[in-house]
Amino acid sequence: MTIKIHFTGFWGGFHDRTNPVHEGFFLELFKEVYGLDVSVGSFNDSVILVENTQVAQSLRTAKTWHHTYLYSGESYLRSDAKDYTCVLYGQRNHNNIVNVPLYLPYVICSHSQSFIESNKNTPVTTVPSKTVLSVISNPGGSFRNDFLEGLEKRGISVTYAGHYKNNTGQPFHPSYNSVEFQEYCKQFKFIVSMENSEEDTYITEKIMHGLLGHSVPVYWGSKQVSNYFNPKRFIEVTDRDSAIDKIATMTDAEWLAMMNERPFTEFGQSYTLQRIAKYIKNLIMPKTFPLLTQVYIICNPVFEPVRYERCKSMCNELGILDRQTTLYVQRISILLQMK
Repeated sequence: MTIKIHFTGFWGGFHDRTNPVHEGFFLELFKEVYGLDVSVGSFNDSVILVENTQVAQSLRTAKTWHHTYLYSGESYLRSDAKDYTCVLYGQRNHNNIVNVPLYLPYVICSHSQSFIESNKNTPVTTVPSKTVLSVISNPGGSFRNDFLEGLEKRGISVTYAGHYKNNTGQPFHPSYNSVEFQEYCKQFKFIVSMENSEEDTYITEKIMHGLLGHSVPVYWGSKQVSNYFNPKRFIEVTDRDSAIDKIATMTDAEWLAMMNERPFTEFGQSYTLQRIAKYIKNLIMPKTFPLLTQVYIICNPVFEPVRYERCKSMCNELGILDRQTTLYVQRISILLQMK
């Protein structure tokens, strides 16, 4: 059986997979969620709707769907987000929202989940000759712009390779997920990796540029970033002047030590597509505790008969008492009697 999924409102390159974030992430995610093959379908033959938050006209109420999903890779949501079955967004899990930091689909689509699971970079032994790289097109980030001005005032060389303040002759055009872009980053010790705004877990692909391009990301944005990424591998800007001092005074030995730290924390290493799928299943499946596979009850039916019967009754009411649970209780009972 194959489940058909209808996508609306997504960006160019989404279906032909030329964009760094494309349909492949979502199809793999929903295959994990439903445990069946999935494919892209038309409006008429699909039972699942997935909409981008920028969709011009929602199809959520156009027919009866089995489930409706809203995705946002932006720092905002549609006003009717609460009316979808599930919202995939950069916020920690609550209500109908399942946390999907944007860097994750970027890594999975453009590189592979193995980069996260292996949690290591290629060892770096050479210090680049250039200092700071900035590849920015959006001039609206006031905090980021102020930080860059602070670097310049400190006499730190900044290469502006994007449209904003370009000083390389012309903007650097290769896609952010290309080998060419990674090789370009390797010329610099630091890369400015700042979000346009500060949101909960709105962590975009920007921090990945330095991790994949053998440079130190200088990050500002989500205060949750160090839960996912190893704080020894990047500079988190919590105070502008302190961060600038760190860039200005860092020795080559310190830079190499930072470069050769693992990219992710233990939590970040375990935050995978499969984990997100489990969160979605917990939200959408009607069964009580759908992901619960085993229950451990430390209770002896001989010495604690009242408590034992109460625990059995509670589990029966919740629908979670199975053969594994009973066997475990019996095994505990036997061990206690042997003592």
